[in-house]
Amino acid sequence: MPTLENLILSKIHNRVASNTLRKLTQIDKVSSNKITINNHELANYSSNDYLGLVDNTALKSQSQLYIDIYGIGATASRLVSANLTVYENIETKIASLKGTQSALLLNSGFAGNLGVLEALGQNAVIVMDKLCHKSMIMAAQYTDFKRFKHNDLNDLEVKLSSLANSKLKDKPIIIVTESIFSMDGDIADLPGIIKLAQKYKATCYVDEAHATGIFGDKGKGLMEVTDNSQIVFGTFSKALGSFGAYIGCSTTMKEYLINYCSSLIYSTALPPAILGSMEAALDLLPTLTYERQHLANISTLLRNELNNLGFNTGNSTTQIIPLIFKSTDLTYKLSNYLLTNLIFAPIILPPTVQQPRIRLSLTAKHTISQIEYLIKVLKEFTNKYAIQ
Repeated sequence: MPTLENLILSKIHNRVASNTLRKLTQIDKVSSNKITINNHELANYSSNDYLGLVDNTALKSQSQLYIDIYGIGATASRLVSANLTVYENIETKIASLKGTQSALLLNSGFAGNLGVLEALGQNAVIVMDKLCHKSMIMAAQYTDFKRFKHNDLNDLEVKLSSLANSKLKDKPIIIVTESIFSMDGDIADLPGIIKLAQKYKATCYVDEAHATGIFGDKGKGLMEVTDNSQIVFGTFSKALGSFGAYIGCSTTMKEYLINYCSSLIYSTALPPAILGSMEAALDLLPTLTYERQHLANISTLLRNELNNLGFNTGNSTTQIIPLIFKSTDLTYKLSNYLLTNLIFAPIILPPTVQQPRIRLSLTAKHTISQIEYLIKVLKEFTNKYAIQ
């Protein structure tokens, strides 16, 4: 019988052989648009802090205030003794932002998606976009679920129609998608998905992790909630500069999740400092019009220049711009070339994505001069190597 040590060693060797072995990089300091590694400051194009709030004074002040009032830790789960009154304040603000009856705070995006979809999938069939986040895929694997081709409404309808004549026909349907896909930067056809959901009496579950704060009126996101059967999920760890997650839903759904969502029931509650930063971010969000517009402008500028240089940016239309390659070796070459020019843009490898890429992630803190320098370095790279 093989030992566990030998088995995992062979798995590591497989990654080495395929040039897809992941490693951790030691970071001295990180911000929205800068990162310090081995005492060298580089331009950072790997941050999800899209609105540049990680260093915001209001968020830091409220975090400190909540530490002074409530202490460092939560001491227990929300259901035991850590459901501070500030939770209700924050959840009311989220429900108002997302247009839902109610809202529920969760500890993280990964744990939140995993717990919520596992709880809902016990009683339903999940039909999920093929490129949804790993947290959603893992949750659905414990349930009856189907996957439809990425952003393909025709295939989605085929999957929905097939359920009507299957052994699962008596189960409710949940259509699961992201509004902005984290590795491709493209946008789901939410109006089309909602129309199909209405046709097949399905529930829509939309992950707004990469849209909340950036798109929509005053940063409310891309999902327009129109009835209580729709569920919207999101995080505070991207544009809102902090940590944790939320779900916007009906009052009935919130009560169900309090009773059946494992990642809520069995997790120690979020630290008070995080709750303070959450509340401050929600209060600040409507005022960040300039930051949203600047981010949109530099994203368009960079994407247009990259396409002119011949880079494959897929169907990106947002602040997430992938540089997609057929060769892992070429992807490494570009990442290393950028690094020698003081630009930090690590690669994303299979199996996280189907094709290796460098995921350029822009924030409102990136300046025009930073974008122009990045374009200059990328142009130099294309003069040295054939990129396609």
